[in-house]
Formats: sequence, structure tokens, C-alpha cells
Amino acid sequence: MKKANVPHLKTDRGRYYYRRRVPKKHQKTLGEVMWTRPCGPVSYADAVAQVVQWTKEYDELIHQLDNPKEAERTRHLTEIKNAEPSMMKVADTITEMGMALGEWLGSKLLESIRSGLRAADEHPEESPAARLAGYQSLQLMGFGDHVVPPHDPEERDEYELLKRKVERRILILPVIPTRSVPLRKATMIFPGSNLEYGPNTVATSAN
Repeated sequence: MKKANVPHLKTDRGRYYYRRRVPKKHQKTLGEVMWTRPCGPVSYADAVAQVVQWTKEYDELIHQLDNPKEAERTRHLTEIKNAEPSMMKVADTITEMGMALGEWLGSKLLESIRSGLRAADEHPEESPAARLAGYQSLQLMGFGDHVVPPHDPEERDEYELLKRKVERRILILPVIPTRSVPLRKATMIFPGSNLEYGPNTVATSAN
């Protein structure tokens, strides 16, 4: 008996799996190009049932993302998750420089803050969610109780100016009613910090 052609059902060495290309307009939103899910060691009938169910779920997701507001909320979540590995790498570099948490020297971070602000300002994407994530990540890493502000008056003035610039850019972006996005790994670096990003808000150390 010939098996029916079930959309998105693929086989590989006798195993069944779901494979479907993410619509191009949603690839950056989700941070994925292809959806691939193994069905596991199941029969053909069970694999078909799984694939049909997953197809319904992804169809519903695509329908939701066709709403621009939902797409921006999801894009923000994706951008924050994508930023976390870079944030962890920066934290590791600072640790290697001999600065413990709570002793990060703002004077040593000024150039990185300047560069980060330029990068966020020049973000090639028009997506407010992508730009928002850049500013939020920069504020979390560059400011807060874990950073010691510069002692030099000129450096201190520049540090405070950069801080106000980041805050202002966050506030003038279109409001994105996004869900909270906790940074799981970063809590190991910034214990006691509020790491949940909300609508045009930024993580700040708890006082």
C-alpha cells in the first residue's frame, strides 16, 4: 500500500521527522530558517499524527506573527536571547581583566559603551524590537551597581551622559507590549538584578 504524501513529513534512514521552512518574513522574527522536529521511534501512522498536529501549531504561530504587534513582541524575545551569549562573553573578558563583579570600572568600560551605543544606533534593522534589545543589553552591561563610575570628573561626566543617552533612546522607541524575557544564564553574573525586560524598560540592579 502506497503511503500518502503528507506535507512536511520526511524520512531519514527509516526515521520520520517534521521539516518545514519558516516563512522568510518571519525568519528574523523567530531567529530560525527551518523547523525540524524528530518524531522518534514511532510507526508511520503515529508519525503522521504528530506531523499533522505540529503543522496545525505552526500554522497558528504563522497566523499570530502576521499581526505586526505580535511579530514585534516575538522579535524582541528573539533578540534578547541572541544577545545573551555576547553579554556572557563580555562578562568573561572583564573577569579576565581582573575585575570582580561589583568592581567593574566604568573608566575601563567607556570605549565599549561608546562602541555599543554606536552599534545600536546604526542597527541595520528598522525593527524597534531589535533596536530596543540592543539598548537594553548595553544598559544592563554598562551601568548599574556592578559598575564603579569613573572617578575622573571628565570621564564621570561622559559616563553619565552615555547613560542618559541610552535611557532616552529606550524611551523614544515605539512602545512594544512585550512579554518579560528573563535572561537565565545572566542571573549567574548579575545575582540580585532585575533581568526581566518589559515594554521599553531595562534591567536595573535591585536596591
